[in-house]
Amino acid sequence: MIVILGLLLTGGAGFLTFRLIVGRREALGLAADNNRLYAEQHGIAQSLQHALLPEELPQIDGLRLAARYEAGAPGVDIGGDWYDLIRLDPGRLLLVIGDVSGRGIRAATAMASLRFAIEYAAQNDPPAVFLPKLSGVRALRENQLLATVLCVVIDLDGRGVSVTSAGHLPPLLVHDGQSELLQGEVGLPVGVDMNATYKTTTFAIPQGATLLGYTDGLVERHHETIDDGLDRLCRVAAEVNGELEEMMTQILERVRGPESVDDTAIAGIQWTR
Repeated sequence: MIVILGLLLTGGAGFLTFRLIVGRREALGLAADNNRLYAEQHGIAQSLQHALLPEELPQIDGLRLAARYEAGAPGVDIGGDWYDLIRLDPGRLLLVIGDVSGRGIRAATAMASLRFAIEYAAQNDPPAVFLPKLSGVRALRENQLLATVLCVVIDLDGRGVSVTSAGHLPPLLVHDGQSELLQGEVGLPVGVDMNATYKTTTFAIPQGATLLGYTDGLVERHHETIDDGLDRLCRVAAEVNGELEEMMTQILERVRGPESVDDTAIAGIQWTR
């Protein structure tokens, strides 16, 4: 009886060990499949996100233009951050930075709708006129989404900029080792009120300056206020130098936290003379 019982226990232990080994191999295989699927989905989301952004930027004598989009760390959903640089006429350029609330297909659809609506409306009206109309965009209204939008019209001949903000963070001006936020009146985000009013503030631009627009993913960090992030942006921007692309790379690396979970769009203009 003792021998038989010992054999049964030994056999049972061996079978259990075998099942554990097989189960571990299956779990490792499943984890590998999940990682591969996640990577594929993340790649598709990234490709779709970039397809919704401008394919190329205008080429303008006397200016360097650049823009970047950096996805947040977790998840595979596409976001609602976008940028655009639109040539209005020979003497004017429009820089747009926007951020639709939420993530996923609905946010991306609203973002694309807003971007194309602005491209059309800006050819006929100034931002203070077309921004209220954007609250009527169907993809925004039906999904009950909001969007912050910053519009900066650049006077190419007079070296001035006109800033109109719908709930967005102020643009950053960098020149001669200094940086400052171009603070103007901030109106309601798009999607709140179709009768909202917006005011435009004009600023002069020094020779050789750089102007940056960005979304909140650049400056927001956990356990910090937004003012802390803006102070860090101003401090870092005053320290970096070089051409626009290099400046933007340094700013992204030093200002945006490594643990950032939010998408970031940034677009800039640098006067070369």
